Amino acid sequence: MKAEFACNLSALDDTQRERHRELPRDMLNKILAIKDLPDGYRFEFPGSAFVFSAISEWVLLERLCCPFLTFSLEIDQDAEPILLTLRGPLGVKQSLTSELQIPQP
Repeated sequence: MKAEFACNLSALDDTQRERHRELPRDMLNKILAIKDLPDGYRFEFPGSAFVFSAISEWVLLERLCCPFLTFSLEIDQDAEPILLTLRGPLGVKQSLTSELQIPQP
């Protein structure tokens, strides 16, 4: 059964909510490329332990408040690049664009 498309920030405690706000600021500055997908986005990041750790932590928090998202985190044997794919039901892409301030062509 698919989750309803509605964010639930009350699923995070105060500490988690603050961290959830901080992490994208650090992550978004490190994006190498963004691939537009029909139902979301794929982000390429540099292959560093710091970046991987930040992305992983954000995914764990994001899935608590946004269970309708599908996450895919890939790191190849040469660790370059780290790929994060976010997908979801109709309307999610527009929400991600706004929340993550993804530039549009």
